[in-house]
Amino acid sequence: MSVRFESANSESASVSAFFTADTAFAVGGWFYLTDLPGTGVDYTILELYDSSAFTGIVVRVNDSAQLEIYTANGGTTTTGSTTLSSGTWYYLWMRRDGTGFFGVYSLYLDES
Repeated sequence: MSVRFESANSESASVSAFFTADTAFAVGGWFYLTDLPGTGVDYTILELYDSSAFTGIVVRVNDSAQLEIYTANGGTTTTGSTTLSSGTWYYLWMRRDGTGFFGVYSLYLDES
């Protein structure tokens, strides 16, 4: 599946038919930051959730310009060590092994 966003504003695509709580998966894509989040602001890159079970994860850029994975079911935040820059393309790839939103998540970042 591929998605093309046509504007500079926030846009999203629903891919719920491809990701379920019972399957391992990998998802990746390019993103470009025209600016960095301000104090107290996060930019969401990827969000997967099951609203009926109140579980899910959010991959976001925090106000320190670092990637975070936030798990809604446990309220756990894991922060990466790379500080991102505006004006740079990044390729983000995430893999989940195991089942359920409690599976093991791996996050990879490659800039070009």
